Amino acid sequence: MTDFGRRAPAGLVIKSIQSGVIKVDIGHLSNTATINEVDTDKALLIKQGQKTNAGFFVNRLATLKLTNSNTVTAERLNTNDYVSVPFTVIEFTSGVESVQRGQITLHGVISNTATINQVDTTKALLFHLGERSTETSINKILCGLTLTNSTTVTAKRTSITGTALVCFEILEFE
Repeated sequence: MTDFGRRAPAGLVIKSIQSGVIKVDIGHLSNTATINEVDTDKALLIKQGQKTNAGFFVNRLATLKLTNSNTVTAERLNTNDYVSVPFTVIEFTSGVESVQRGQITLHGVISNTATINQVDTTKALLFHLGERSTETSINKILCGLTLTNSTTVTAKRTSITGTALVCFEILEFE
């Protein structure tokens, strides 16, 4: 477990904070938001939940990605209802060693992994950027994430049936 003693690591300086909401309309699988340009090697994307009028759980699920230096993308695998996904992008000027992004697919398995560039696990934070699926059962969809070791992120769920996609981001401090 990373313990920073309830304060940010020394030298961590924020350059900008941008927030927004991406609405993915009925009939669409994705949508984007344009933000002011950031250095993607020093920017952190935070998913702040999601909102929908959907009564069916699977229609509520979306993932976020910092697609490039000025675009955030929300994606899903079902088009029956709208979903709104609030986000914040924090760009740092210093104090960040690296930011890595990825996606893990679980198809017919309870767990799967993604290989990342080596990080110091005592200085790294793993962020869950959502999951998406066309499945209808929660246990086939919802995934937990773990920074298993310095080069591996593991996603786990409780069912082997169906397919789920989970997105993540790792912020490593200097």
